[in-house]
Amino acid sequence: VNDELMRFFSLCKKFKDRVENNKTALAEYVNFMNGKEVANVLDKVIGKLGLNKNVLEPFDLKTMFVICGSELALSKGSPWCDLFDDEDMEVLEYAIDLKKYYKYGPAYKITSDQTCELVSELFTVMDDVITVMDRTEDDPDADGFLVGNLMFGHAETLSPLYSTLGIFNDTIPLTAKNFAQHQNRKFRTSDILPFSANIMIVLYECETNDELVNDEEEYEELGEDYYVQVLVNEKLIKIPGCAETLCSYNKFREQHLNQIDECHFDEVCGSESDENKMHDEL
Repeated sequence: VNDELMRFFSLCKKFKDRVENNKTALAEYVNFMNGKEVANVLDKVIGKLGLNKNVLEPFDLKTMFVICGSELALSKGSPWCDLFDDEDMEVLEYAIDLKKYYKYGPAYKITSDQTCELVSELFTVMDDVITVMDRTEDDPDADGFLVGNLMFGHAETLSPLYSTLGIFNDTIPLTAKNFAQHQNRKFRTSDILPFSANIMIVLYECETNDELVNDEEEYEELGEDYYVQVLVNEKLIKIPGCAETLCSYNKFREQHLNQIDECHFDEVCGSESDENKMHDEL
């Protein structure tokens, strides 16, 4: 088992220093929880329950909302859900998304940088398959090629990988002050990180229609007729940098050359104290 592939978040010292163990990293989430939108929800819930104002705090709402969602997933309903109307749920869902966005999403560069071993492995597997497929075409008696490579991780594995691949990255960052602006946000964890969340990268060998290719340079750009599609939770998504859901493998690969060719996990994830030592010695 290689934890640098699937549990990089538990090994990356720089991620722990800058994000996981840094109280200021989740400032936007904390600010939203203490803001007017959540305060309005709190007042409504306290009113429904007939409680004194000091009995519940904003963060109690998040606990109640999580219980609501968990019980709803396991059964047909939950009495906890009856405490919230649709507007309340939108507010609390945004709060949860904010926390995930800043802890495991695209907010901080180190969060995606730490995935480089995994990204490198994904492309290495596809490179090897292409090499074997090309050899098989020339030699019918050659050994077969890998048809599937399965990896199993966690939501904390998937969310940083999404960020690295550039999918579900909103143009305008999520903050405590722009809830209304993000009603149609891409980074909605209930959609992209449900139970049994998954991502699938499918490699295709396609026949090129010569009539559609104008010159040799364009033909080469197609990546020797190899293409990829990305599916998240069994749904096709558009790959950033590609016009369609079917993308040239070479074009897809070129977007991630740094992770493929220059990934040194220890250098990427060295601790803050190690960095400071190097500066002092220099």
